[in-house]
Amino acid sequence: NAQLAISDVQQDEVLFQLGAVVDEVADAQQRVADAIEDIIISIGDKHLIDLVDDADYSMFALGTTALDQRASELIGTVATGIAATSNPIMIRGHTDSLPYGDPRAMNNWMLSSGRAEATRRRLALAGIPESRFYRIEGVADREPMITNVPGDPRNRRVAITLLYRAGSFGA
Repeated sequence: NAQLAISDVQQDEVLFQLGAVVDEVADAQQRVADAIEDIIISIGDKHLIDLVDDADYSMFALGTTALDQRASELIGTVATGIAATSNPIMIRGHTDSLPYGDPRAMNNWMLSSGRAEATRRRLALAGIPESRFYRIEGVADREPMITNVPGDPRNRRVAITLLYRAGSFGA
């Protein structure tokens, strides 16, 4: 559909802005290199960029929605990098597959949603306007990063996605 297509000029401008985001994230990685060694940055059909911790490190302590201090610093730096863009933001929280004693009191769905919300709050604290947040969701343990070990702590993470436009998320 021609109305929904992004022009080459717009795409070039967005890719230029992404270069600045990548530089900001690289600087943040250097500052917290002892804990966070890698960030996945992917450009695809339905989203512009995903920032996901991909190190031997967990962004959240087991069973909590509190960001680790180093993860909080990284997300603050990501906020600085994406502040120059105008894209809508989607945040997805993830958990490992470890179950709770009583799933009626707390479960991985509630926990992953809380992690996404904690990330939204941290981005907002760093100056991202409320109007930019398009979708905040938890996906529990349904999309593990470490697929062969669903209980791996690295599956406790968040993904921050800059959408091309509102409504351009998920398959």
